[in-house]
Amino acid sequence: NPQFPPFGRLMTYMQRVSHVLTGGTHIASAAVLYGAEAEWAGGDYALFQTVCKALTDGLLDFDIVHEDILFDGAEMRDGKLVINGVAFDALAVAYSQKLPYALREKLADFAAAGLDVVFADGLCQESVEGKDISSLQTRFRVCPLENLAADLRARGHFDIESESPCPDLRFYHIRREGQDIYMFHNQSLHRPVDTCLHLRQGGEGVLYDAFDNRVFALNAPEGRLPLYLP
Repeated sequence: NPQFPPFGRLMTYMQRVSHVLTGGTHIASAAVLYGAEAEWAGGDYALFQTVCKALTDGLLDFDIVHEDILFDGAEMRDGKLVINGVAFDALAVAYSQKLPYALREKLADFAAAGLDVVFADGLCQESVEGKDISSLQTRFRVCPLENLAADLRARGHFDIESESPCPDLRFYHIRREGQDIYMFHNQSLHRPVDTCLHLRQGGEGVLYDAFDNRVFALNAPEGRLPLYLP
């Protein structure tokens, strides 16, 4: 099979990347609420993937969290939402006309404890059960979807910055044993990523080319990292 040798090389690359990224703690700027409740509730709603895309295009990393884990497994700590050791500065919710009352109440509790809970394009107008939710509404923020990433950045909820727009750049950041590991990927098939990033950490490190299994010395003074990805 003529595809066998390149397929084997691809799997070796995946194994190296998996080894580097396994373990540690994901560093994410926000959590995004999984939208199942909005979809079965019967009202108007926007797919939660719209929020995911807005954050991704704005170079903000996130994790998707569902209702169950917010009730059993999540806690507030120093104004952050902490789930399985990952701390989130904000919780973003896609627009939905209806949500369960208990979920709205839990989100309001998080907001009262200091979490930045932001709804994209509008607040939920009613609960699934028909209960009055007016007392809960004042604890949340509303932001247009197209401004969501910029809004979170303005409030300091971000991990890295780019000196130029990079809608095709994707990244993943973990912290393991006191070391910060970033993976950068150019999603475009047609254009390179050519920019300078600003990381929260600076100094010496290494650049790892997992495909060819090569390591290069790297220096990012004050976190400034020139990045070119074909």
